[in-house]
Amino acid sequence: MSRESILAGVFILVKSAERHWRKLNGIPRLALVIEGVLFKDGVREDAEKIAA
Repeated sequence: MSRESILAGVFILVKSAERHWRKLNGIPRLALVIEGVLFKDGVREDAEKIAA
């Protein structure tokens, strides 16, 4: 197989998979995760301390 045929095959597979991808949930929390805020079971850990 040539490099070009392998790349073409991979491209076809990725385009096929792309139709089944879904949008990520929790986009607003992504910035917090990048900043290093910790979450436990989807709840911000410092929010638990405030509620207690």
